[in-house]
Order: sequence, then structure tokens, then C-alpha cells
Amino acid sequence: MPNNGKTYKLNEIADILNSKRIPLNSRQRNDRKGIFPYYGASGVVDFIDDFIFDGEHVLISEDGENLRSRNTPIAFKAKGKFWVNNHAHIVKGKEEFLNNWIVYHFSNLDLNPYISGAVQPKLNKEALLSIPIKIPQFDEAKQIVTILSAIDDKIENNLAINKTLEEMAMALYKHWFVDFGPFQDGEFVESELGRIPKGWEVKTIYDVCDVVYGAAFKSKLFNENKEGFPLIRIRDLKTLKPQYYTLENHPKKTIIETGEIQIIPDQTIFTTMEQCNQYAEEAKAIQQQKAVTGESDPHRAIHKCVQWGTDA
Repeated sequence: MPNNGKTYKLNEIADILNSKRIPLNSRQRNDRKGIFPYYGASGVVDFIDDFIFDGEHVLISEDGENLRSRNTPIAFKAKGKFWVNNHAHIVKGKEEFLNNWIVYHFSNLDLNPYISGAVQPKLNKEALLSIPIKIPQFDEAKQIVTILSAIDDKIENNLAINKTLEEMAMALYKHWFVDFGPFQDGEFVESELGRIPKGWEVKTIYDVCDVVYGAAFKSKLFNENKEGFPLIRIRDLKTLKPQYYTLENHPKKTIIETGEIQIIPDQTIFTTMEQCNQYAEEAKAIQQQKAVTGESDPHRAIHKCVQWGTDA
């Protein structure tokens, strides 16, 4: 490999291994359940009983709306033994550090000039191999990758810590408010939900919250240029990243404030206080500490709890 700073094409710095991919439909996967990850365009979609690849590789999304929306990574590393379907390009850097460089490059790249397909976005192999990749001298690039990788490791470690803390919080909540652990020596009374500590009450969300319903917004007025208010739809609650913004001044608009909770009609709570805080901060930076929440389908309107009762 040359060791001077220059611009490369992907096949000059990595082996393209698409020809080794083997797609399996859901029925085939159900018949082959196992321990090996089965990857698609955006990550692991199943686990099966065999593998094709072994070691560290890079997967780059080949098709799907996520190529435009970027709600999940379009380039990521897969390690160990795994299988890949035909919705992700698979490459392996010709030097170890290049795997990370490729991931960083594609994670920060505007792919729109290389994507084809109006209905189903696609990054075909020809387009993929046409993308220029700038790399400084390899010694310098390796130092950059070392620094960025250390940050990635710290982020991954923090996420693991957060998950542990969340599990501890849920266990503590269950101990107190489901199993009533601290109150076992006290008196219990019957309620419509079963036995509860004496002095407790059963209430609905309408008793302790002000509930505001989401509104339907016109999709033709959506934009991805962050013009107007961030538009929070149910699908955005998992990623914390509103895909669309709107300039529409809806008469039924609702304003998201820090600490509010989003609930969908089937009573599944998707957000946490931290998620609402992030939306509020995003909105604050956009326009006078306000954000619009809505849903293009009025039958899937978002519920909003805006104020907890003092006796909740």
C-alpha cells in the first residue's frame, strides 16, 4: 500500500467481498436458528446456525430509506463469526486501521449524489466504488484512528454503564411499586388492581396528568433542512432524531417542554425524561424554546402528558 496522503477509491484500500454474501428469507432463517449474527443493511436482523465471515469487516448499507434518513448508521463494523445478506456491502480494509477510517468516512459523507432510486434508495456497487476517500499519510491516519477509536470505546462503555443503571432503576421500581417490598410489614387493602399498601390509591393517567393529543401535519410541508419546528412522529421516538421539520402553523399544535412524556395510543411509552429533554433542547435552539409534535396519520396521534399532579 502507498504511504502518501492522497485520494483513493474503496477498492484500492479494501477488499470488496459482496460475492460471498448469501441472503436467506425469514422462513429459511426460522429453520436455522443459532448463535451467529445475521446482518442486514442497518445491523443484526436475526441469529442463525452458521457463518460466512470471520474477523473484523465493515458493512455499508446498499439499499433502504435509511440511506437518506440516517436514523441508524449506514457504515458499521461487524466482528467475529457472522452472516450477511445482500442488503449490505461488505468490505475489509487492506490494513487494520482502514476499517475504522472507512466507517468514519461514510458516517460523515453526504451520500445523496451517489444514491439512485426515487422510491427505494440504493447505493449500488458501481456508485460505492466511485466515491473518493481522502486519507492523509498512513502514519498520521493511524494516529487519528487511534484517538477516535478511544473516544468510541469510551462512548460504548458509557452506554453499557447507562444500560446497567437503567436496569437497576427498573429493578428498584419493581421492588417498591410492583412487589411493595418496603411495605410488606404494613397493612394492605384490596383494590381493582389487587392488594396495595393501605393509604395508596388507584388513579388513571387523566387523574394525574393534563393529556394533550397530537395533531396531523401536512407531509407536503415537511423539510429536512431544519426550517421551522422539529416534527416529532412516533417513528422518531426510538432514535431521538426528528427526520422532518415543518413551517406549518397548525391550529392544534402542541408544544414540547422539558420533562414531558410521549405515549402512543396502545399505551406503550417510548420516551424517557432524558429523551424529552433532548427534544426540548433541540427545539430551544430552533425557535423560542418550542417544538411541534405531530403525526402524519391522525389515527396514530401522539398523546402528551404535560403536568404531573401533586399527589402522583
